[in-house]
Amino acid sequence: MSATSTVFNQTNPDPDQGDEKILDAVRAEINKITKDIPEHHKAVMREINGIRDKVEASKGETDAFLREEIAKVTTAVSTHQDAMEKQVADLRVANDEAVRIAQRAGLGGGGNAGANADQVRDATLYENIIRARGQPLDISRKATANDVDPARYQETQRCFDTMLRTGPQHAPQEVRNTLHTGSSPDGGYWILPEMARRILEIAQEYDPIRSLATIEVIGTSEIQFPVDDSEAEALWADETSNRPDTAGGEVGQQTIAVNELTSKPKVSKTLLEDGMWDVLGWVTRKAGNAFAKKEGNSFILGNGVKRPRGLLTYPAGTGRGKVAQFASGAAASITSDAIVKLPFQLKDPYSANSSWLMQRATVASVMLLKDNDGRYMWQPNIQIGQPATLAGYPVRTAPSMPALEADSLSVAFGDIRAAYTIVDRLAMSMLVDPLTADPFVKYPTRKRVGGDITNFEALVILKTTLS
Repeated sequence: MSATSTVFNQTNPDPDQGDEKILDAVRAEINKITKDIPEHHKAVMREINGIRDKVEASKGETDAFLREEIAKVTTAVSTHQDAMEKQVADLRVANDEAVRIAQRAGLGGGGNAGANADQVRDATLYENIIRARGQPLDISRKATANDVDPARYQETQRCFDTMLRTGPQHAPQEVRNTLHTGSSPDGGYWILPEMARRILEIAQEYDPIRSLATIEVIGTSEIQFPVDDSEAEALWADETSNRPDTAGGEVGQQTIAVNELTSKPKVSKTLLEDGMWDVLGWVTRKAGNAFAKKEGNSFILGNGVKRPRGLLTYPAGTGRGKVAQFASGAAASITSDAIVKLPFQLKDPYSANSSWLMQRATVASVMLLKDNDGRYMWQPNIQIGQPATLAGYPVRTAPSMPALEADSLSVAFGDIRAAYTIVDRLAMSMLVDPLTADPFVKYPTRKRVGGDITNFEALVILKTTLS
């Protein structure tokens, strides 16, 4: 457990430790993390510069010893990079907690008086989830901030924690009454918006596709997009010329369905009896990590059958239903020439928002590439939380991208937001099962998600081949 989590991962803080003291502890942790991140960055640069110097001294001849040294440095760089990314994630969580604690002191009584924007937002979203109940939500029934009572929602939060510990069968009657309106017609309870949001944040931290793609949220089982890939033709004419019909402008339709993803974390009943233990946070992290790995893999490699369809699963080519591929220039590696030329395979409108996708081991292979002027093409970013760049474009590491080998599709490049659409069902649901795994309690958690390429010209794949 990180130092950050020990500061505030408590459902019921010590009553003798006021908000001001807790806030000071969180702020101290934020300051420590902020100071540590630049040190890790310096360590990364020392490792990289050291191996670059050795490669320069070898004049391009890499013997077994040098290859071993490169492997060691790659491991060291990855370790420091992991540490930096973890600290950035800790920094984000700590900052959110500091904001939450600071706002809590200003909360008032009923209605929206004294409620902060986050509470009103979550209460409004929860009300809309209840009103929809898994069906399309008519605009006339959609709740607004004026329709909710954040104080009532706070009571729902407290009851949800109680229900997680005791199960609905043993929860006090007032808890069951409070949560009744939040029950899912398919069984279980709609999980709280802040829990759902954290699950999605975990997915973004694990795999970059969710943070880069377009996200659509729906209340039904599928979404349909108009498809208009053809360009309408235009003709010049004067006042007396005939005006024949022009070609193009045909419109089709693409459907993306949402598919169910489930996880069943379980915990001992003895641990649940510890009121200081954050059961809500634990279930969120366990379910979030499980969902992140599955959906992240499908966004890249999924076959589209009961799961999203991935970026790398379409045949090579141009036009709808195909993704352009570009040769790396070597049988089992990447050349600097390919890195220079690949971005120019995209149309200009997609260039500004484009980024590279590759797994971390592939990043190690491009760290030593140079352009025609002898400058290294891969550069770490000195700004906290920002990705390294390759030929001026951000590098996003995705663990599900294939390893670098002959004929592999190990690198993708493009405007992922324009190319790929993720579709999320409005709500996630959860059951509490204290019976089937005694002495453990299981928490079957469900979400529904879909995904597919919706713009095929915004993406190009680097294939590891000579030509």
